[in-house]
Amino acid sequence: MGRYDSGDDGAGGRFWMGLIVFLLVAAAYPFYSYWVQTRLLARDVARAGEAFSQQLEAENARMKEQARKARIAKVSVVGTAPNRNGPIAIVRLEQASLDEATPTICRQAARMLGSSLAGQSLRVQRHRGGQPAMDIGTIRC
Repeated sequence: MGRYDSGDDGAGGRFWMGLIVFLLVAAAYPFYSYWVQTRLLARDVARAGEAFSQQLEAENARMKEQARKARIAKVSVVGTAPNRNGPIAIVRLEQASLDEATPTICRQAARMLGSSLAGQSLRVQRHRGGQPAMDIGTIRC
């Protein structure tokens, strides 16, 4: 004789196992979702911070360049004198450094001397109003 088939092939056990798995997933999902959202938010904030930092650096560089141009614009050669050791330029530098003002000084001094200074050394003195000019260095045009 054959076995008696009750029709119960473990369906009830699979039902309860499926229900338990479903409930575990349903219970774990909010934590998983929170974890994913915090990671995504952290990534977005980091990207936004990098973009802001790059924009800030670009703006800072632009402002420095504008300040440098403004300093150079105030530079003026107030007098020149030919000399056997090379020409001398008396300059109002204001806030500019000698290095950043070199092209401007050379251009203005050449105009005042009436000759090109390309490749020549130019002795530079700082204009000090009613006081004697003070030597501040030599530049090469």
